[in-house]
Amino acid sequence: VLVSQNAKASWVPASLSKLVTALVVLDTHPDFNTKCVVNADDEVGGARLYAIANSKYRLGDLMSATLVASANNAANALADCTGLTRAEFVLKMNEKATALGAKNTHFVDPSGISEFATTTALDMANIANAAFSTQTVREIARQQTVWFCSTTDTTKCHNLTNTNKLFGDPALEMIAGKTGYLDESR
Repeated sequence: VLVSQNAKASWVPASLSKLVTALVVLDTHPDFNTKCVVNADDEVGGARLYAIANSKYRLGDLMSATLVASANNAANALADCTGLTRAEFVLKMNEKATALGAKNTHFVDPSGISEFATTTALDMANIANAAFSTQTVREIARQQTVWFCSTTDTTKCHNLTNTNKLFGDPALEMIAGKTGYLDESR
């Protein structure tokens, strides 16, 4: 941390929660070629992968949709693809945050869509440091665009752009990044 202001103030993490979602998925040592289902109940609003209900995607592609395009339904499908219940997955997210030193953080869902999740800037700095120190997360999160197709219908393809506009700034050399927004988090 180079500069901080109100680093311990409670805040809504929004889609920054997806960094912990990715770390928890990686803790399960997944095969990135595993086919995961995007169900109708994965839809929670906000940014999304425009997928037909019950479509299948490679786990690696859902990880890209989660970290690059911040797709909420992709984050939920990733959580489901681990074999954990949603409640078990969120418990693992909170355990992971605590293990990373984020003691003032509480997640309630894998996507970050809930305004009831809380964190602090200091906790999120610890989480981001851990996430971007992970080669897989760093390599995925630094992509400006990703392109992939459903494994169910190979004509249903997606070309997703990174939500982080700093990647388009030629004056910057970006290592990785993640955006997050809800009205409650501003």
